[in-house]
Amino acid sequence: MKRIVAALLLVAILVTALASCGKKKEKFDLESTADPAFDYYHSDLSAYLSSLSREEYAGITVTLDVSDKEVDDYLNDFLLPSYRTPTMKTDVAVKDGDTAYIYYTGYIDGEPFEGGSNADDDRPYGLVIGSDSFIDTFEDQLIGVIPQDTSRENPKQINVTFPDNYRNADLAGKPARFDVVVAGIWDGGYEVPELTAEFARTKINNFTPETDDPVGEFREALRDYLREQKAANLEQRKFTRVMEVLFSTLHLTGSFPKGEIKRIESTLEEAVTNYYQQYNFYYYMQYGQVYYDGIDSAARGYYGLRFDADWKTYQTSAAAKTVKQFVILNAIAQLEGIEVTEEEAKDWVRDQVAAEKESSQNPDEVTVESVLAKFSLEEIYSQVAAGKARDFLLENVTFDTTGLPID
Repeated sequence: MKRIVAALLLVAILVTALASCGKKKEKFDLESTADPAFDYYHSDLSAYLSSLSREEYAGITVTLDVSDKEVDDYLNDFLLPSYRTPTMKTDVAVKDGDTAYIYYTGYIDGEPFEGGSNADDDRPYGLVIGSDSFIDTFEDQLIGVIPQDTSRENPKQINVTFPDNYRNADLAGKPARFDVVVAGIWDGGYEVPELTAEFARTKINNFTPETDDPVGEFREALRDYLREQKAANLEQRKFTRVMEVLFSTLHLTGSFPKGEIKRIESTLEEAVTNYYQQYNFYYYMQYGQVYYDGIDSAARGYYGLRFDADWKTYQTSAAAKTVKQFVILNAIAQLEGIEVTEEEAKDWVRDQVAAEKESSQNPDEVTVESVLAKFSLEEIYSQVAAGKARDFLLENVTFDTTGLPID
């Protein structure tokens, strides 16, 4: 199940002691130039979380098995959308910029040639008219074609000549004819299938039902798969599940420290933007084209959302959850008497520098000063306190792992 952890927990909290163990520590003054943030560590948090008691978080039992809701979420957010089909218009003419879905068969000297047809594929090929991804003039000749006027018996005939420098030397320089059936023109929407018995039997990859209840059988197979995923990422899943339980059982007032949601939204949006730029840069260098067509699709990919999800609404909700998490963890730190020393705060900065250098395209530009320009002292101390409270929770909560494939 793909959900970016940073959406619920700022990446900085999860920075482990990468730089401070076994290495000579860089010395510096702990002076931040970032704008002050809310001081969770030192502030009275009762306005946001009332009447917290130790019994509400220490010694509780948290179940880790896969719930029905998790199965439903995986089905509806990930698996079924991966089988979506574009909705199309068939009664209007193809124009420049359209995505035309086509079946085609190519002929040279009247004979079909190897690799020149997709006529037997389950789905037509989506060709963006004007993208120049097909042979010269191929796309131009589709302009004006009305999809419903074409069929296997009445294809649109397109005549082209392969370039002299075509990558397949057997085709280079040769004239060819393509018989094209235009299935439709994408109208911008998709149709997502439902999990029916017929769909489970015939469409789901690598699944062969053995009973007369293929839907129930597939749901159980999916539950087992999700159990394996949890078992493989057990430590992070433990903390995520603890926070889900505490969100539902503790009395959070619904108010938030002033400006904190906007601040964390800004942090998350910066992470999304960096992901978009770096992923597309990497993909372009590897394959000569970009992967994401815009920030919206990149953000959905970053957060692991459906193709049609409102990622900005999700991001705002994620920021609110992050604020609640800071409140809960720092409140626990206060109640447990967890202290943060200046050296621990400096270690956090050192570890953040190491983590940013590892992921940066310009690691030489990542310094203590650059980190202290992004994180205020209030946030650094709150981050360290939250991290220590996280460790306390993991040591003092009982986890029920019944059902998970754990040796």
